[in-house]
Amino acid sequence: MDAKQFLAEFGHIANAPGGVQQICTMVRDLAVKGDLTEKFLNENAHKEFEFAKNYLENLEISGAYPKRPKLLDIAQHELPFPNLPNNWCWYRFGELLEIQGGGQPPKSNFVDSPKKNYILDDPVFLN
Repeated sequence: MDAKQFLAEFGHIANAPGGVQQICTMVRDLAVKGDLTEKFLNENAHKEFEFAKNYLENLEISGAYPKRPKLLDIAQHELPFPNLPNNWCWYRFGELLEIQGGGQPPKSNFVDSPKKNYILDDPVFLN
């Protein structure tokens, strides 16, 4: 949909008092429901999630990936949006992903004195 078609379809709403806000709310609601595109309507997040989870479990069994701790199932009262579209699913972050932090350089690498082109050297930040 281009701008011309959009205005032809929704121009009367956009020009009404509070119309732009109504359009924003409508688009947000459609996005949350997964109704903005038909491309993904037939895809099933549950199936994709189980495939990825099984793949990771097989890597763990083969020793190619370190074992992850078993996470608790998500309880209904934990869900911020309990009524998701049928083709969506909730999962805990650690079920498929992990955060790996980097190391901190040794304290001997730290410099306390101001350096040129650093914020601490800028007179605006020195006052």
